[in-house]
Amino acid sequence: MQRRRFALALAAAAIAGCSKPEPPPPPAAPPPPPPPAERKLDVSQLPPLQYAGVVFEAKSGVIAPAGADATATLAVQATAPSKAEVPLDGQLTLAFANGTQLRKHLQGFGSGQVADLALSGSVPAGTAWEGATLTVSESGKPPQTVTVGQPAPATGIALAPGGEAVAPSRYRDPVTYRVTQAALELDGPRSGGFFERATDGQRFARIRVTVLNKGAKNGVSIGQEAFELRADGQSMNTAVGLFARAIAFNQSADFELVYRVPADAQKLVLVVGADGKKPAQIELARAP
Repeated sequence: MQRRRFALALAAAAIAGCSKPEPPPPPAAPPPPPPPAERKLDVSQLPPLQYAGVVFEAKSGVIAPAGADATATLAVQATAPSKAEVPLDGQLTLAFANGTQLRKHLQGFGSGQVADLALSGSVPAGTAWEGATLTVSESGKPPQTVTVGQPAPATGIALAPGGEAVAPSRYRDPVTYRVTQAALELDGPRSGGFFERATDGQRFARIRVTVLNKGAKNGVSIGQEAFELRADGQSMNTAVGLFARAIAFNQSADFELVYRVPADAQKLVLVVGADGKKPAQIELARAP
């Protein structure tokens, strides 16, 4: 009996010696990261863009997750000038700093038209709003671009008038001409009630003139023929004709003149009293 017990004890010890302790359970896997949140774009950092008289203003924007990538959407409101049609055929482009671009074709706008436009498309998940640009472009014309976080660039070059001039009318009555404002601009009018962007090789010279009748007691009529603009010695064509206006004695009237001039013109001179016997000149120098 004792031998049997001893054998059983030896067998139990042998079995115990061959068994190993159970390994600890593996640590629990960390929870999956939350999906990237939708990011609203601060459209207040993108200044309004003006092109051919149309104002493009960003109203809202978002970058939303979509799998490994994301979808960017920018809502833009376009407002055309109230008294002119815009025969535009171009492209609206939203470009991010990483090179991703979203595009939308632009067609003409009616007078005073307000249109809601949307730019939307796939972008890399990490696409940032900082440094993004919005551009309107047409073939053969200077594009216009605004950048997030930067002021809108100037669209014109100021011209400094060289004083005022007195020139007799066709009936020899003295008339005083004073240029109150002048600039070379990218956008301007066209006959027929249209507004457009200048071509690459041209600019619109917009000139505002106050005309004072100092000598014609019976009044004087001033129209397009009283003015001529010369660019580097060459007479320029008007963009829109000027209707004649009667100015009573010792009264004045304001005129807006618009001409098409070469973009690289260096010397601009407004000839006043051009329909009289002794026209005068007012030089329009590029502001430093």
